[in-house]
Amino acid sequence: MSTPDTTTSLTPTTRLATSEDDRIKTLAHAAFVGDPVFHCFGSFRKHLEPVTNVKGSDNLRRFLRFLSNTCCLSGGRITVALFKNAGEEDKVVAAPFWLPPNKHLVLWKVPTPIRARVIPILERWGLAGLMRIRFDSSHAALEKGYKGKGSKESPDASWYLQLIMTDPEYQGQSHLVREAFPHAPNSIFTLELTTSKSRDQYLHLGF
Repeated sequence: MSTPDTTTSLTPTTRLATSEDDRIKTLAHAAFVGDPVFHCFGSFRKHLEPVTNVKGSDNLRRFLRFLSNTCCLSGGRITVALFKNAGEEDKVVAAPFWLPPNKHLVLWKVPTPIRARVIPILERWGLAGLMRIRFDSSHAALEKGYKGKGSKESPDASWYLQLIMTDPEYQGQSHLVREAFPHAPNSIFTLELTTSKSRDQYLHLGF
């Protein structure tokens, strides 16, 4: 007679995402629903409350889906950290979206944004919202940062961390960023942040 599995993992399993698509989007929404930069993108005048602002919450989900789509269409990597709980479905606790070298998203490369469903974002957040996102202006800031560090490399040649999200209960453990380094051991990695908390977590990793 077999013994029921009562194992609860203390460390996550990290692997490429497969069928967790919906769980990743749910995690992303929970992670960024209070993020001030995403509030700016969506022109939210106050903190987004999903229960009372259903439309705003849905628009945020659509934008996060757009980012996921662009990562997949660009040949990027989406990995997940999962915790195993006895008798339950593995819990997705973190996920990053990595864009590969020379595949960073810019809006003037029209086919990819269109295929990634940027039109619904434009319809809901308007041209002003889309211009706030301005991936090309982000690229200009990266070029300035590289130059300021004396690097002769181009940001385009780096693996770009488009988005990373972690369940608050599991933050600060570095599993997903560290997973990417062995995948491309000789590459440069470009990380951005939207909050001082994110900055401190990157500093924890040595950046």
